[in-house]
Amino acid sequence: MTLRGRSLCRETVIWKIVDKILEIYKEKGSCSPFILRKMDHQVENIQETFCLLKSEAYLTGKNAFIEQRIKESGLVISERWKVRLTFSDIFKLYDNWIPRITSIMRFPPFFKLDMYILEGTDAISRMYRLKHKIRYEIWGWEYKKGGFLHAPDSLEEARSHKSIIKSRIVEVFPVP
Repeated sequence: MTLRGRSLCRETVIWKIVDKILEIYKEKGSCSPFILRKMDHQVENIQETFCLLKSEAYLTGKNAFIEQRIKESGLVISERWKVRLTFSDIFKLYDNWIPRITSIMRFPPFFKLDMYILEGTDAISRMYRLKHKIRYEIWGWEYKKGGFLHAPDSLEEARSHKSIIKSRIVEVFPVP
């Protein structure tokens, strides 16, 4: 289902680009090689990442706020999973002891968490910046580095963390 969801999203993006090319072609009667290269470049930069909501997002009622900010950012939510992490998973996700300890309190094993699979141009860096912006909006002047959501910092971390979390899927929800 992940591959199908991803290919449908990429297919949608590709068709939007093709429509734009056809629109330009109709307007000008031709399409320059520069525009074609630019469109190819946009397709190549499409990445997949994720956003995992931490338990305090639910406890403080910020989960809907976070989802809304993701949608407003222009990233496409291609899938939504409910996951249940174990203590072992948390130790695999975080290398240092402080994040492990605080995460164990945030991701209790009995808690089902939302995980959004996101796609878009430069999705990993965009979601990383958005993560900090969302935290700042929630914390206000008391901004703290962590809390409310987890998103990978790099392509390697995205692959590694997703492979750990993927084995803990409880439910998969279709995204309208």
